[in-house]
Amino acid sequence: MVISQDRAYSLKEAADLLGISYNYLVNKVTKSKELKTVNIGTEEKPIFRVTQQSIDEYRSKHSTGEQNTIRNAIAELQNIRKSVIISYLTSTSNLIEPIDALFFSDVIEDIKTRKSISGKIPVLDIFINSYGGSLDAAYKIARILWQYANKVNAIVPINAKSAATAICIGTREITMTPVSELGPVDPIIEDPISKNKIPARSIKIFLSYQSDQLRLQADKIDPQIIGKLGDKLDPLLAGAYFNAINTSKEYLRILLNNYMFSRTKTEEEIEKIVENLTETHYSHAFVIDNQESQKIGLNTRIATKEEDKAIKKLMTFYSQFMNAQGLTKLVGNEFWQIQQGKRG
Repeated sequence: MVISQDRAYSLKEAADLLGISYNYLVNKVTKSKELKTVNIGTEEKPIFRVTQQSIDEYRSKHSTGEQNTIRNAIAELQNIRKSVIISYLTSTSNLIEPIDALFFSDVIEDIKTRKSISGKIPVLDIFINSYGGSLDAAYKIARILWQYANKVNAIVPINAKSAATAICIGTREITMTPVSELGPVDPIIEDPISKNKIPARSIKIFLSYQSDQLRLQADKIDPQIIGKLGDKLDPLLAGAYFNAINTSKEYLRILLNNYMFSRTKTEEEIEKIVENLTETHYSHAFVIDNQESQKIGLNTRIATKEEDKAIKKLMTFYSQFMNAQGLTKLVGNEFWQIQQGKRG
């Protein structure tokens, strides 16, 4: 977005420039009158625009607000790590999805322009806190990051579960705090009948249980019960499960081989990590902390005391900012936060 002293911005453009949600900006325009607008339409059909002067005045007045605090916290962490940081935070009600890839491109292009970076960013960190979502989207996001940087690392303040773990695996190194956790890469699939989202491993557990019961107690179970058990699982859902598991393994092999280890691990070593992340743990929520991550073979490390303090500070400011505005997803950089979701 080109910023001009002469132009007036739409409410959505102004919200993006100020790093606040659209609804929050509307409130500032209509109720508190903190942001002044001009009408470029008619009285019958008004078209309101926010002037650059009004934006500058608002920024000056709120220079110690949440956005500025986030900016300072990102700048502090960037200085410690000698990197450029982009942030990605999602809630349990607004998980990783394919459209997010578009916002990553916008946020990275924006930071490159603001920092006058003409080529690739030397070191790009993704500050990620998410419970997962679409594995296809996660794989795409991981690859997009490398299009813009010579080196990509991940910072996990608290959670990077399932598909978010896949994004982290697509980086060179994962920095974790003592409370950080990754998780099994368990793709989410959609029930073709109910449309409910289901962790793929829950289907495997059902199939394993059914198989075990038939093998151990076939002569003791009523055939009608066996038939009812089979009826509980739609064939399309079972097919989707096998497809999702095999696809997740393929994604992980590529991410580990091409990015985290840059082809320095053997095929057997990569496969061992993949199997551990996709087949070993029963629970979708299984905690994989730094110690467990290193045991598996991932390239992780615990943050230094200086990093840990800065990571906690940034996560606290983001939590306060998102809770205050009811946000459920955010992609941002030092200067600009794209807010994609809002609680109803």
